[in-house]
Amino acid sequence: MSGGEQQMLALSRALTCSPSLLLLDEVSMGLAPVIVEDLLGVIRELAAGGVTTVIVEQLVDDALDIADYALYSTTAGRTVGEPADVKQSLLAVYLGSQSETEHMA
Repeated sequence: MSGGEQQMLALSRALTCSPSLLLLDEVSMGLAPVIVEDLLGVIRELAAGGVTTVIVEQLVDDALDIADYALYSTTAGRTVGEPADVKQSLLAVYLGSQSETEHMA
Protein backbone atom coordinates (compact mmCIF):
# COMPACT_ATOMS: atom_id res chain seq x y z
CA MET A 1 0.00 0.00 0.00
CA SER A 2 1.14 3.51 -0.73
CA GLY A 3 1.45 6.04 2.07
CA GLY A 4 -1.73 7.75 0.92
CA GLU A 5 -3.63 4.48 0.87
CA GLN A 6 -2.39 3.73 4.38
CA GLN A 7 -3.61 7.15 5.54
CA MET A 8 -7.06 6.61 4.05
CA LEU A 9 -7.29 3.10 5.53
CA ALA A 10 -6.30 4.31 9.00
CA LEU A 11 -8.95 7.03 8.91
CA SER A 12 -11.58 4.62 7.59
CA ARG A 13 -10.81 2.18 10.40
CA ALA A 14 -11.13 4.95 12.98
CA LEU A 15 -14.49 6.07 11.58
CA THR A 16 -16.00 2.57 11.71
CA CYS A 17 -16.10 2.88 15.51
CA SER A 18 -18.33 6.00 15.39
CA PRO A 19 -15.93 7.96 17.60
CA SER A 20 -16.90 10.96 19.70
CA LEU A 21 -13.25 12.11 19.58
CA LEU A 22 -10.97 11.87 16.56
CA LEU A 23 -7.23 12.63 16.74
CA LEU A 24 -5.66 13.23 13.33
CA ASP A 25 -1.91 13.61 12.79
CA GLU A 26 -0.84 14.90 9.37
CA VAL A 27 -3.99 13.57 7.75
CA SER A 28 -3.02 15.07 4.36
CA MET A 29 0.39 13.38 4.22
CA GLY A 30 0.85 11.34 1.07
CA LEU A 31 -2.55 12.24 -0.39
CA ALA A 32 -3.32 13.96 -3.68
CA PRO A 33 -4.70 17.51 -3.27
CA VAL A 34 -8.14 16.51 -4.55
CA ILE A 35 -8.32 13.71 -1.96
CA VAL A 36 -7.21 16.13 0.79
CA GLU A 37 -10.01 18.49 -0.21
CA ASP A 38 -12.57 15.67 -0.02
CA LEU A 39 -11.15 14.48 3.28
CA LEU A 40 -11.38 17.95 4.81
CA GLY A 41 -15.03 18.01 3.75
CA VAL A 42 -15.60 14.75 5.61
CA ILE A 43 -13.86 16.16 8.69
CA ARG A 44 -16.13 19.23 8.53
CA GLU A 45 -19.19 16.96 8.38
CA LEU A 46 -17.96 14.91 11.33
CA ALA A 47 -17.43 18.06 13.38
CA ALA A 48 -20.87 19.35 12.42
CA GLY A 49 -22.26 16.00 13.60
CA GLY A 50 -20.67 16.42 17.04
CA VAL A 51 -17.38 14.56 16.66
CA THR A 52 -14.64 16.47 18.47
CA THR A 53 -11.64 16.51 16.17
CA VAL A 54 -8.06 17.43 17.00
CA ILE A 55 -5.85 17.94 13.94
CA VAL A 56 -2.07 18.29 13.77
CA GLU A 57 -1.37 19.46 10.23
CA GLN A 58 1.29 21.21 8.18
CA LEU A 59 -1.26 22.51 5.69
CA VAL A 60 -2.02 25.37 8.05
CA ASP A 61 -4.50 27.24 5.84
CA ASP A 62 -6.55 24.11 5.28
CA ALA A 63 -6.56 23.21 8.97
CA LEU A 64 -7.47 26.75 10.05
CA ASP A 65 -10.28 26.89 7.49
CA ILE A 66 -12.08 24.04 9.23
CA ALA A 67 -11.07 24.79 12.82
CA ASP A 68 -13.27 26.25 15.54
CA TYR A 69 -10.23 26.80 17.76
CA ALA A 70 -6.50 26.73 17.04
CA LEU A 71 -3.14 26.49 18.78
CA TYR A 72 0.43 26.71 17.61
CA SER A 73 3.56 26.43 19.66
CA THR A 74 7.17 27.49 19.17
CA THR A 75 10.21 27.69 21.41
CA ALA A 76 9.15 31.20 22.47
CA GLY A 77 5.66 30.20 23.58
CA ARG A 78 2.26 29.36 22.22
CA THR A 79 -0.72 31.12 20.72
CA VAL A 80 -4.27 29.89 21.15
CA GLY A 81 -7.59 31.28 20.00
CA GLU A 82 -9.89 31.79 17.08
CA PRO A 83 -8.47 30.50 13.78
CA ALA A 84 -8.39 33.97 12.18
CA ASP A 85 -6.44 35.38 15.15
CA VAL A 86 -4.00 32.49 15.15
CA LYS A 87 -3.50 32.88 11.41
CA GLN A 88 -2.69 36.57 11.84
CA SER A 89 -0.25 35.67 14.60
CA LEU A 90 1.46 33.10 12.38
CA LEU A 91 1.73 35.59 9.53
CA ALA A 92 3.17 38.22 11.86
CA VAL A 93 5.75 35.85 13.32
CA TYR A 94 6.86 34.10 10.16
CA LEU A 95 6.70 37.03 7.77
CA GLY A 96 8.56 39.29 10.17
CA SER A 97 6.07 42.05 10.93
CA GLN A 98 6.99 41.73 14.61
CA SER A 99 9.10 39.52 16.79
CA GLU A 100 7.68 36.26 18.05
CA THR A 101 8.13 37.16 21.71
CA GLU A 102 6.40 40.53 21.25
CA HIS A 103 3.44 38.90 19.54
CA MET A 104 3.01 36.08 22.02
CA ALA A 105 2.98 38.29 25.09
